[in-house]
Amino acid sequence: IVINQLIGRPGRSLVDDARFLALAEMAWADSYVAMMDGKYHYMFWRPVTAIRNADSDGNDATTPELQWEPMTETPAHPEYPCGHCASAGAVGAVIENEFGAGAPPLVVEMEGGRLRRYDAPQGYVDDVSISRLYAGVHYRFSVEAGRKTGVDIGKVAAQRYFTPLAK
Repeated sequence: IVINQLIGRPGRSLVDDARFLALAEMAWADSYVAMMDGKYHYMFWRPVTAIRNADSDGNDATTPELQWEPMTETPAHPEYPCGHCASAGAVGAVIENEFGAGAPPLVVEMEGGRLRRYDAPQGYVDDVSISRLYAGVHYRFSVEAGRKTGVDIGKVAAQRYFTPLAK
């Protein structure tokens, strides 16, 4: 979890870290609620379903590809909006609010044990978002909508909740 890398840093108190963790988790949870609400409101089909059923989409120019498979397992809920994008966006916005331009680098272990370093939270959010498109489980518009929703939620949470007390 990327937020765990940001606690216990020099110059931060236990209260600073507790407040930050609570805010990040709350923004994540709010993004999850918004994402699931959107999914069951729009009930949009996943790429695997659309590609395999292209003969029933009302567009005579498309043909089905019955053997097409995404790169990862397709989640068992509707497609729109992207949930990983929303949660990464929300947490990324909270990190940016907390640390500003001086946010410490984030390091994430990728499949195969490779490490990926992000010098800014937005780089992490970018990679999480685009990975869902490349994996074949989301469309670009869903990735963009999920990310924007998450970032907006994170910004609102950071502005309204758990604000530090004046010293």
